[in-house]
Amino acid sequence: MLVVLSSTVEDGEIEDRISISSRIEPMASAKDYSLMCPDGRQEPLASPQHCTWLSRPWPAIVARKKHSQTIQKIVMSLNEAQSHTWQWALLHLIESFNQAIVPLDSIMSLEDYLHQAPGFMSANTMAHCEPPRTVRLCVKSNAESAKCELMKEVAKALGIEPGLSCTLRSSTEECMKAVRYDSADVVITGPDVENRAHSVFELEPLVVEYSNKDSALYRSAAIVHASSAIKTFQDLQQKKACFTGYDTVGWNTAVNMLKNKDMLTKSCPFYKAVGEFFSEVCVPGMNVSSDFKMSCPDSSGGENSFRGEEGAFKCLVTGMGDVAFINLDTVKQNTDGNNNETWAVNLRSTDFRSICAENNSNSDCYLSWATPGQVLVQSNISSMRREELYLTFLNLENYFGKQMKQPSMFQMFGKFDDRSNVLFTDASDRLETLASLHREKDVKHNYEKMLAGLSPCSATINSVIPLMTILPTFLTFLSASR
Repeated sequence: MLVVLSSTVEDGEIEDRISISSRIEPMASAKDYSLMCPDGRQEPLASPQHCTWLSRPWPAIVARKKHSQTIQKIVMSLNEAQSHTWQWALLHLIESFNQAIVPLDSIMSLEDYLHQAPGFMSANTMAHCEPPRTVRLCVKSNAESAKCELMKEVAKALGIEPGLSCTLRSSTEECMKAVRYDSADVVITGPDVENRAHSVFELEPLVVEYSNKDSALYRSAAIVHASSAIKTFQDLQQKKACFTGYDTVGWNTAVNMLKNKDMLTKSCPFYKAVGEFFSEVCVPGMNVSSDFKMSCPDSSGGENSFRGEEGAFKCLVTGMGDVAFINLDTVKQNTDGNNNETWAVNLRSTDFRSICAENNSNSDCYLSWATPGQVLVQSNISSMRREELYLTFLNLENYFGKQMKQPSMFQMFGKFDDRSNVLFTDASDRLETLASLHREKDVKHNYEKMLAGLSPCSATINSVIPLMTILPTFLTFLSASR
């Protein structure tokens, strides 16, 4: 053991802070309280006697014994390193988690150093839970599996508990099913499946990804050509609409907006009401074409595909739709030279604009915003298990999030193996609970809040009326037969 990595706070500073805090008018007298010590005795709060149950030693630098003297000199010289030298780079690597390097009075073994911290060794030799608890994270691709496995290993090296395990499934749908039936604990998804996750699989967000930058959020917008005569939502009636899919952010936002403006002729089922409002729709993957006219072929791939964000925008560009309900950033990602496909190569972002909820239009207004990613768990797990899962992800973010002074060996948010948005969204800054997020940010157009107010709709509701007309006749027949 060569040196320890400690805080830069000096003893005098600590005393100053204590004296400052003592000037605050006390709510109770310190004489009414005492410290309970491990040996059973009690000490006054102001006692100079140590009454420590457990302490944690400062992180330290360890080297082979025969090289320890040399390495200690090198490490101590780093404080004088000039900018942009290898010594300076090494110092910043060491200081990712700490602020100062302090030499030990004498070089000692790692075990002797750890024994100096009261209770630390005994606490770490206690038996662990049996069977060991793990957080089973369901992943949907080989890239997600590789990132999950790396996160598992670095978390284990840092002592984050409970440990992680990675369960590979073929799709988001299969992962949600795995969490629902307890083959996994957690799945990380985008906002498009959030409503289905709740209504079909009984899942809910443990935490969500968030960023203070609006551009990092999913902002659902109604996009039209800049030259279009469509100015308001009323103008959309009997026009052709493009969607990324059924029950997605764009679909549910459009339904909610039209419903709130009393523009849907039927309240249930929603897809029939939407089919009556628009003359044609493009909803890839929806197998109810008999209820409304589809304006696009439902191809699963290739140049004829209209699935997803890019597909819905392509539907608008190629004239199969008059409006597209998509993420506002989808326009920027496919115009001004950002997409070299034939249909997009000459597009400019100024060729398109948004229809606003307040019945006006500009280039960047949106109808709802959603968090870019959600960590989903079963809605009926115990409060203790929920807290355990929450603390695990909180620890992961503390070590591997963007708030670190220097990048660590692993990054939760950012490219992984030159791939974007693997497990977590690159542009996200941190994890938040929905409750804390709704306290901090204006939630007027929040998608999660909107879903809570969007009443469920089932096609079976219309079958109740015929049944009620048959029932009196059936009862009359029973009476006559007695």
